[in-house]
Amino acid sequence: MNYNGNPSSKTAVTIIRLVMVLFVTLMSTFSIAQAQNVIKKGKLKITFVDKSAQFSSSEMVVPKLEEDEGVIVFTIADAARKYFKEDGVLDWIRSNSLSIDGIFFDGANSRIKGNQIRLKFAYEFLGAEDATSKRLKIDSREFTFNEVLTFYKQQVVFFSIDVSEAPQYDRDIFGSLQIFVPDGDGARISVQPKEGKTITGTVRSGVATFTDLTEGDYSISISKSGYQTENKTIRVNAGQPTPMNVTLKKETVRLTMNVNVSGYDLLIVNQAGQSINQLNKPSSFSIDLEPDTYTIRITKQNYKDESRQITLYSGDGSKSISVTLNSATQPKIESKKSSNTWLYLLLAAAAGGAAYYFTAGSGGGTTGSGSYGNPPALPTPFSR
Repeated sequence: MNYNGNPSSKTAVTIIRLVMVLFVTLMSTFSIAQAQNVIKKGKLKITFVDKSAQFSSSEMVVPKLEEDEGVIVFTIADAARKYFKEDGVLDWIRSNSLSIDGIFFDGANSRIKGNQIRLKFAYEFLGAEDATSKRLKIDSREFTFNEVLTFYKQQVVFFSIDVSEAPQYDRDIFGSLQIFVPDGDGARISVQPKEGKTITGTVRSGVATFTDLTEGDYSISISKSGYQTENKTIRVNAGQPTPMNVTLKKETVRLTMNVNVSGYDLLIVNQAGQSINQLNKPSSFSIDLEPDTYTIRITKQNYKDESRQITLYSGDGSKSISVTLNSATQPKIESKKSSNTWLYLLLAAAAGGAAYYFTAGSGGGTTGSGSYGNPPALPTPFSR
């Protein structure tokens, strides 16, 4: 390609190449996921193919075989190539995931030649019969597959790896995810697989649906303004919809009250007139409230009431208020005493009687003739 020395042209070509590499990588990962689901659904089959009349051992074997050795040749049928490749089968063999009962082979020395996967095995284990049945097992981390194979007494044995029927993508490979979010219209949802690109969507009429998901575990994040973000994990299975129910919680702000006394009562009223009563609270107290404007009243016996107004905004996280309650003023009661306290004892007498009086501090005396002291006048009916 001729760049004509133009830096922008070079940049464009570089970007195109990067996109192509990324596309090939994603398709490779996608093919692996497809293969695993096809096998899990039991559509993989391995059958004997008699090619002995077409090829000689010397043409098919590299390196040359000894008398007690043989080679198993796996080929992938054209119908199955869209789901897995030769290197995938080679991985099963080399990781000891593939085993054949009663036959020993060295998986580490297995090879790919053209469109064939070859592994050398101990020929003597076939026994004396011309044909013998052996169980093949593929037991990988992702799936388990079992099938009985027929071996014929020959040094080069051919098997074809195929699928029993063309899989349906919606049934055998992909699954879907339905997320129900009551009152969640407009919420944004991200669906993140363990490997691969994050998918995003929006809740409409209380539900969001994601299709064409390969089987596996997904991380789900649901966010909406004024609500707490919800994070979940779920496993999506191929061939069926996977439901998930999520209830969003209102976003809250933690309000902390710092008061100089304990045992106070708290009344919190929002703009709509809804109230919250909190009784006998400690000096430091926290409560979670939705974003709004609140009137707060603090009361305690023998203290003056205090009121505050505060606005809690979305995203505040936390806020605090410090309040000092002052003692209430008590009415002062004063009492005064007379300088002298008089006590009269009236005694009946023939000539008008006599009065005995006592004062606080000066003792007592008598009166009858009116010549001693100056006591207060006697109240009626005693006074004359």
